[in-house]
Amino acid sequence: MDRRQFDGLARLVSANLPQSRRRALAALVGAVVLGRAPAASLAKGRGKVKAQAKTCYPGTQCSPGRGKNNSGCDFSNSTTFIEQDVRGSNLSNANFTDTDAWGADFRGANLSGACFVNATLLDAKLGNSVNLDKAIFCHTIMPDGSIDDSGCDKATACCPTAPPPQGDTCRGLFNLCGPLSFGECCEGLTCERTIAQVVTACEKVCQTDADCRPFSTHLKCDFDPLICPVSVGKCCTPK
Repeated sequence: MDRRQFDGLARLVSANLPQSRRRALAALVGAVVLGRAPAASLAKGRGKVKAQAKTCYPGTQCSPGRGKNNSGCDFSNSTTFIEQDVRGSNLSNANFTDTDAWGADFRGANLSGACFVNATLLDAKLGNSVNLDKAIFCHTIMPDGSIDDSGCDKATACCPTAPPPQGDTCRGLFNLCGPLSFGECCEGLTCERTIAQVVTACEKVCQTDADCRPFSTHLKCDFDPLICPVSVGKCCTPK
């Protein structure tokens, strides 16, 4: 599948599925095309990365919200921004690598110098009021479902655009897994068949909603033939 085909598929998903479920499917589509791990991934061996993050992103006031100052914060691999209202916030020089920010409202925010490598901004509100000066976009899913690779050649020590070495991370929720060199699922997830049958993805088999909360507060424990049609029972699906 080439870039244009992916763009079309992402837009089709965006137009024809209920909001929360289409976003999870978009994450799975992103994994298929880009080989990227959604923000729910639990990475292995991140000590070196975290140490670097403290140097590159020294921000300490990192609880996002409308009008807050979160400059220099490390939000990598986060789901905090899903449908979050951060209008007028200062998010300059923040790290959004592998961050899922579906439906976030960034209007009037300062995102100058921010790192959006592998980020998901599907349905997010940006617009002319947002300061994106020197922000880096690479393999970024934009609000309309298109992919922005404009910053892939602008990597910095604090915002690398190359993927991590193979084996450096495990596969997160809704990410591809299995014998076709996709890798193993993170602890707590199992590799199950999706609706595509020949495609396997990491899923969380569950009994109650509480089993899903460690991964995201936007998940529920339910049957869902589209997202995770497993034969063993319920699994964590988007609300």
